[in-house]
Amino acid sequence: MKVSSLPLWHRRILLDKLDCQGFSKLLESGFTLQETMNLLETAGNHEVLEAIRNDLSSGLSISSVFPRFCPKAYRSYITAFLRFLPFADALSLSLSIHENADKQRDLYLKKLLYPVLLLFSAVVGITFFNQVCFPSLLDLMSSFKVDTQGMNRIHQVITVIVFGIVIVSFSGGMILLWYTRKSHLMRGYSLLVRYFPDSVVTQYLSAEFIRYFVECTRRNIHTRQALLIIGSIPDKLLICHMAEQIAGQLSAGHEFVEAFEQKDIDRLLVKFIKIAVYSSNLTEMLEGYLKLTEERLDRQCKRLTNTVQLITYTLIGIVLIFVYQILMLPMSILTQL
Repeated sequence: MKVSSLPLWHRRILLDKLDCQGFSKLLESGFTLQETMNLLETAGNHEVLEAIRNDLSSGLSISSVFPRFCPKAYRSYITAFLRFLPFADALSLSLSIHENADKQRDLYLKKLLYPVLLLFSAVVGITFFNQVCFPSLLDLMSSFKVDTQGMNRIHQVITVIVFGIVIVSFSGGMILLWYTRKSHLMRGYSLLVRYFPDSVVTQYLSAEFIRYFVECTRRNIHTRQALLIIGSIPDKLLICHMAEQIAGQLSAGHEFVEAFEQKDIDRLLVKFIKIAVYSSNLTEMLEGYLKLTEERLDRQCKRLTNTVQLITYTLIGIVLIFVYQILMLPMSILTQL
């Protein structure tokens, strides 16, 4: 295979996402590769398009040239898909899968960001109050000759609760970081499925797998090839694992429904697959599963948010009641004189 003659400093130049979308749309519309590059060429991408033309003129194919110049976000997808699909199909599938994956990830991150920040802010605020303000209030009570033994116990209880929340959060974070490393990811997911078979993670990953599968079926890619394509994405280890499991079951002679009956896959998905097979309407049923799973995950995010809000507001309310009682203490003493 010929090696690109592009200078090293040129190889750092990349197309942007809009350029890639333009490539895909124009190629799908029937334009040739040269016509597509001529139509997309601007002052900003002239150098990279010229570099692509030089590599093509030296005998390299667009499939071997393009991955080096596309954005890093698309590179792993298109490199994997080009092993099975023509360039235009591989590019189109890469853009669709990446866009949908990003959209779903950002959607759930935004929903989970609020309760996490709320809980973090509450813990920081209560810790500050307990360590800085509470001792001063206790000193104020002591100056009025008031017994502070009960308040000291409350101070100790708040300290233990905050310390416990910090320890649990830190331990959970470390465990999460450990099991999200590539070398431990599969073991971590296996443990999760064993003890929490209907977890949010299983639902999310199953939906992401089906989203990839639906994108393939929309392009008339048959099931076995779709599984090979999905199983070739290097950055999606758990999705690849699901695809490999199902492909292995099909290769062993199992029926389509039986192939999906895996412990690592959402059990609701298996029910949808059965109905889809019997109704001969696979794509619509899978899209229905995606919609239902999105609603399920949305409800669970709302439930988590409401629970965190309740805990946070309860803690803040208790602290405010104690502060109010302490601040009103001098007035109570004066009325008794």
